[in-house]
Amino acid sequence: MNTTLSAILLLSVPGYPLLLAFPALRSCLPAPWPCYIALLPAVILLAVPMAFSVDLPWLLFDTGLGIGEASRWLLAMSVVLWAAAATLLQVPTGQSADNRLTTFFLLTLAGNLGAILATDLVGFFAFSTLMGYGFYGLLVNGGNQAARRAGRVYLGLLNPGGSGPV
Repeated sequence: MNTTLSAILLLSVPGYPLLLAFPALRSCLPAPWPCYIALLPAVILLAVPMAFSVDLPWLLFDTGLGIGEASRWLLAMSVVLWAAAATLLQVPTGQSADNRLTTFFLLTLAGNLGAILATDLVGFFAFSTLMGYGFYGLLVNGGNQAARRAGRVYLGLLNPGGSGPV
């Protein structure tokens, strides 16, 4: 596969959900579809049978993305689980596609898919951090006291070196 084409394909797997996380870019789509469309580059990547990787020195501390046999299985399982989660995603009635729940869902999705494809520790930790804070937004989106308490506990576990009471 061409290096440029493989770089575009690998970058689009976490990049497309990040783009759709912006409410202005997904406002023309009906409510459940941005979550499904965000999985499309990952499905295309799974259809390509060969293993390849790309080093991206301009992205973040000479990071890289790649897919091999083990990461292909993880990506396939993640696509199935994220598609099921998108089906179960409850968008409140009367709200458009630019709600916070969809934004946090897409941020968590981008972090998860990027962590699977990362070939070095810097990229893995960057995508894992994105996934963690996106999940925090999903967790506290309910807005009640129990959700905020669970969010504080989760942030304490997410950042074990942090200070302050939980």
